Amino acid sequence: MRDANAGLELLEKLDRRPSGNQNVENPQKIRYGLYRCIPCGKVLEKPMSNRLPQSCGCVKTRGKRGEFGFSVGLYNSYQHMITRCYNKSDNRYHMYGAKGITVCDEWNGYWKVFQKWAMANGWKEHLTIDRIDGRGNYEPTNCRWATRSTQAQNTNRKVGASGYRGVYKHKNKFAAYIGINSKRKYLGSRATALECAVIYDKYVIDNNLDHNTNGVYNGL
Repeated sequence: MRDANAGLELLEKLDRRPSGNQNVENPQKIRYGLYRCIPCGKVLEKPMSNRLPQSCGCVKTRGKRGEFGFSVGLYNSYQHMITRCYNKSDNRYHMYGAKGITVCDEWNGYWKVFQKWAMANGWKEHLTIDRIDGRGNYEPTNCRWATRSTQAQNTNRKVGASGYRGVYKHKNKFAAYIGINSKRKYLGSRATALECAVIYDKYVIDNNLDHNTNGVYNGL
């Protein structure tokens, strides 16, 4: 079981134990948990809390790199990805976890697997993880590394009332539009929103744009 607030994976809930500063007349006990540190794999016992550290102490910032030679920035990207998908207290949960966005089993709880994928797929300090299909999950086939400006543009391209990105109701039909360099480009009109979503996706793919797609164009 994952504790989404930290880089520690909760393996088992343990017994309650006396706290260090307890009133003898009114003793208090704290629930402990057995945790696995995601970065280094160490297993340890700690008091259960909503705010745990990002590691057992192995991740110590040394410039831009941690004790084990990996980037603290990359580890933070991994940690934030997990948190916004599973921690209901996160201020971005409503945009991710609440919409059913998850992290694939290959990455969820396996920091080193994610790290290996990131290093082999173009990660750099100034880049952030971005989902190609904004309605899809965090998984190797749907993720890339993008600049913050590109990711912000994709995030701002919200799915409207039509249910598809870049598709709008126009009189008795639907129309597809795309924003490029702060200009709105008309792509065409069709009878259904799905047909316009295909037009939008095809334009993005054919022109090798950074925009997220609707995931409905099959390339035929």
